[in-house]
Amino acid sequence: MELILYSPGTTTFNNMGLGVIQTTRAEATTGLNDIMELEFDAPITGRHYAEIQKDCIVTAPHDDTKIRQPYKIYKSSAPIDGIVTFWARHISYDLNTVTIRPNAATSCAQAMGNMETYAINPRGFTFWTDVTTAGEFAVTVPTPCRKLLGGSKGSILDIYGGEYEFDHYDVKLHARLGRDTDVNIVYGKNLVSIKNDIDNGSTYNAIVPFWYNEQDGLVTIDGYIVKRDNMPATEPIKALPVDMSSDFQTKPTKAQLQTEAARRLASGKPWQPTQNVKVDFVSLWQTAEYADVAPLQRLTLGDTALISVPALGIVKERQKVVKTRYNVLLERYNNMELGQLKAAFGQDVTAQTEEKIDTLPTKSFLQAAIEHATQLITGGLGGYVRFTLNAD
Repeated sequence: MELILYSPGTTTFNNMGLGVIQTTRAEATTGLNDIMELEFDAPITGRHYAEIQKDCIVTAPHDDTKIRQPYKIYKSSAPIDGIVTFWARHISYDLNTVTIRPNAATSCAQAMGNMETYAINPRGFTFWTDVTTAGEFAVTVPTPCRKLLGGSKGSILDIYGGEYEFDHYDVKLHARLGRDTDVNIVYGKNLVSIKNDIDNGSTYNAIVPFWYNEQDGLVTIDGYIVKRDNMPATEPIKALPVDMSSDFQTKPTKAQLQTEAARRLASGKPWQPTQNVKVDFVSLWQTAEYADVAPLQRLTLGDTALISVPALGIVKERQKVVKTRYNVLLERYNNMELGQLKAAFGQDVTAQTEEKIDTLPTKSFLQAAIEHATQLITGGLGGYVRFTLNAD
């Protein structure tokens, strides 16, 4: 599908704008609660090249729905062999320049509604959610909207959870984006590679809670530290200071502070490393051989599939599609990444106390599995496997 170019400041995209750009490559990358960008190459002698400039908007699909989304150009490269690369971000990134006035909410629906009600310069954005979670949300100083959606501790995503969908100027926070499918990704069939990311740098097993304001001073607990339940005496203490000043409107007692700290530790497992099993696979529904069953084999962002590598003891382990790379010109996915959804939108480390981390195989098991998979794929003498798709 071709890219359509629009002038800077355009807000409606139901016409052909300035026209169709001549491009040699275009890829849209979308991550769950994360990146939504477009990268494309245009020849300097191509159609409408002279009209492409910073802040121009191009529309292109980013998935199998073929629905065009607007992307604003923010960077370009120097010409190389007559080709210029352009980078563009989804129009929802303009929420960085929408400022929200101070307000408070006690539910996700109210918090999302306040983004529109209290916007100083709403710029046409609308907000919707089906998340029913209750909780205290507060904006104490004028703050960029995108940061409030999921940019830090105390953001809507941090407090209420959910998965975002950005559709033109509509911001939708779903309790769940996607569905559980019966798509099987199997070694020897459509699995290309398996990779494991283990992040042990931000783990901790204790909290040093504190509360502070200028009028009432500092509140800490006796002994300062709250450790996780059933923590072995021989386990080294890895403590993280946690500011709970925003959790209590008035000065808390030591007991209240300790209770809240224990709740935070119990709500997640921050002492366990963040682990993410990623796989690259051939999207069989895009091949001619699977045309008849394509609807049953199709995956999109937020869907889950079953991964199986029997030789490694991994049998139908369910993983979520967390990132896609879509070839706009060929109207097919170049790559999909499956794994565990991590904190995004720049959440800080203290927000991880609220995360619910699913149980995954142990590090030693996964590492052994990956090493064995590498041997199976490359063979004893080394080498690599490369999959190439035809025009179908």
